[in-house]
Amino acid sequence: MGVISLGLGMIVVSLSILGILLVILVLLLYRKKRRMETFETNYRMLFIVGVILIPSGIIFSIAMFFIGIPFFVGFPLLILGAVYIAIGLSNRDNWN
Repeated sequence: MGVISLGLGMIVVSLSILGILLVILVLLLYRKKRRMETFETNYRMLFIVGVILIPSGIIFSIAMFFIGIPFFVGFPLLILGAVYIAIGLSNRDNWN
């Protein structure tokens, strides 16, 4: 009985947090649309974030390997890092 109520409690907490995040997202999007804000993409920062994500993905994968969790948990960080680096380098002439 205790395990079932704990699982139900976690679901309620998770859904509450998700609902709060969705409300914040809707408010931010409404505010942005009302102001008609435009922004430029900072490609240099994308490159820097990509350079940071690749080593952290490698370290995360190695740590997960020693803990016993499959290494592909860190794989998304490696992919995101590679994509950010590619986007940043392809737009190198637009760096701020």
